[in-house]
Amino acid sequence: MVRMRAVFTGVMVSAAAVVTVLGSGPNARVTEEVLGEISPGIDPADVSPVVSNDGLRIAWEERQGKRSTLRLNGVLEGTAHDEIAAIRFSPTGARVAYAAKDGKGWRFIVDGAASPVYEMVGTLRFSADGRRMAYSAKTDGKWVVVVDGVAGRPYDEVGAPIFSPDGQRVLHPAKRNKKWVVVENGEERGPERTEIWRGDYQIGGQLFNNVRIGATRIVGAWARFAPDEQRYVYFVGVKDGWAPVLSGTEPGPGFAIVDWPVFFGAQFARVAYAGARVSKPFAGGEKATGQVVIDGVAGPPSEGEATEQAGAGLAKAFFGQPQTVLQRGVLLGGVNAGLHGVSGPTVSPDREHIAYVSRRGTNDVVVVRDGAAGPRLDRISCGPRFTASGVMAYAGVLGDALVLMADDERRLAFSWEGADCERFAVEGEHIVLAASDGHGLYRVFKDGRQVAEHAATRLGSLRLSSEGETLHVAYEVRQGAPDGTASSCVVLDGTQGRTYDEILEEVLQVSPEGKVTYVARRGRQFVRVTQVPET
Repeated sequence: MVRMRAVFTGVMVSAAAVVTVLGSGPNARVTEEVLGEISPGIDPADVSPVVSNDGLRIAWEERQGKRSTLRLNGVLEGTAHDEIAAIRFSPTGARVAYAAKDGKGWRFIVDGAASPVYEMVGTLRFSADGRRMAYSAKTDGKWVVVVDGVAGRPYDEVGAPIFSPDGQRVLHPAKRNKKWVVVENGEERGPERTEIWRGDYQIGGQLFNNVRIGATRIVGAWARFAPDEQRYVYFVGVKDGWAPVLSGTEPGPGFAIVDWPVFFGAQFARVAYAGARVSKPFAGGEKATGQVVIDGVAGPPSEGEATEQAGAGLAKAFFGQPQTVLQRGVLLGGVNAGLHGVSGPTVSPDREHIAYVSRRGTNDVVVVRDGAAGPRLDRISCGPRFTASGVMAYAGVLGDALVLMADDERRLAFSWEGADCERFAVEGEHIVLAASDGHGLYRVFKDGRQVAEHAATRLGSLRLSSEGETLHVAYEVRQGAPDGTASSCVVLDGTQGRTYDEILEEVLQVSPEGKVTYVARRGRQFVRVTQVPET
């Protein structure tokens, strides 16, 4: 295998030597398409829009008095309700669904058609092609899963249904007589479990600090399919917390804080995941001890930093659901080496190598690849990631220098006191990172060379694409004003686009030829923006 290393500078540079002046906004080639407008009398700050994956449709709730309506591309959809929650588009964007409450009953509204009325409803999901639909609901004191309009058998509790990638299988966890099982296409699959992590919260009746959990946000699926699209992994309750289970196998070691497994090796037969146990949970100064489990065997322990945050929201807090949904886990960033001692593992493109970050002590952090530790850094904040050819890249801090490593060799050392890596992305053989000094100064590095500098309150949504030898880099820059207002723009290949009040970065996409599309808000208007590189 040929490993491309020439893309890095490999030298120590000073901060003043490589500042790049960005292009101005008017020079960017930008077009806009109006998607919809917020109604008069509605504060834009109170609107939480949901955008389809293709960026062509946008929906939001508008509340006036004690009634709520749904706006779809600015047009009233259906009638007013007491409450609206869980707005969702199908993966293709062709269908839209939401939960609505009137009186004491809840129902789902899908493409304008209403379901039966239920005591509570859970999460609705579409198949990948959008043709099939399933949701959970409570009726007559029992929970059922409704698939394509047909209700299954009743249970004491159920989790949210998920579809297999081909849309042919529907799975959900279910509880009866204090035992949990997985239900697949209506048939129960053993073995019975004491607990199965249920993923999404139901809507209605579940209150915490006067906020209904799940009413405005879909949290995450309870299971994921392996790359072979046949096996699936989910979490079960064990003595030490939660442990992932691959369908047809027994659980591995359990942890209070646990991350989703990764699959590697031939036919994706091998499994690895990270987890952590926390001493003195919910008390000041607790520590987390993390381990990476490979093929069921836990590796050496690594201790995270002592912090009040290490055990915040532990696995079985908040209605018995894993911490990983609520704060730093499955959905919101995974096991963290700084807090928990290890990071979640990452796999090389050929599926033969596995790497993760391990904290061995104060200012002693390494990347472990295939069991071997690399050179020590004070911190490792980004990576590891593998390039297309298998070069392992990561970034961190050593002394007063921001460093970029490739296959454990230093390829960049940038003298910048207080700086740390915040964003990191790999495309082909290219590596791009964005770093900040924590005081509003951001610098962007492409293949070891600084290409941009920003005074900003935030730099996010780093996206890369390539066509041949050409790499395109896009990201959002957010800036604040003295009056407390904020504005955002997208920078594409060093040229910033138009300024907006808000950019919905979750749908920011870059095509291979460098065309960027995203949805933004200016005033009361939502627009779909297309931004192309300067020629």
